[in-house]
Amino acid sequence: MPRRRTYQLVFAVLSLIPLVASTTAIALGTGRVLDDAIVDPGLDHQLRYLAGVYLGIAVLIWWSIANIERARAALTFVGAAVFLGGIGRGVAILDVGAEPTISVVFLFLEVLIVPALLLVYRRDAATVTEDGPA
Repeated sequence: MPRRRTYQLVFAVLSLIPLVASTTAIALGTGRVLDDAIVDPGLDHQLRYLAGVYLGIAVLIWWSIANIERARAALTFVGAAVFLGGIGRGVAILDVGAEPTISVVFLFLEVLIVPALLLVYRRDAATVTEDGPA
């Protein structure tokens, strides 16, 4: 499989994370995830708003997949946003503790794997063509 297809597949799989997380957050809000009795409307509105922004990241990744040869800047910004989100998650873990194990897995993905993937992609982007390696 040419490198182009490999990157497209990896980014497609990674795009499932913001897709599932954002659609779940928009549909359920904080009330169905947490105890309905403690729903704060401001927190719920903020969660659903940020979930919409997160869904926009999934759409940007999909655009980047289709335009993988020209998507270096877009994917770099997406990666930076994911990295900064991971930093925020790390601060939350240090401040209030970790929720289920999945938060630690996401932290690892956000602050180590995604930046490493983008570094490799950016290095290879000059040789990734529609027909495979140059």
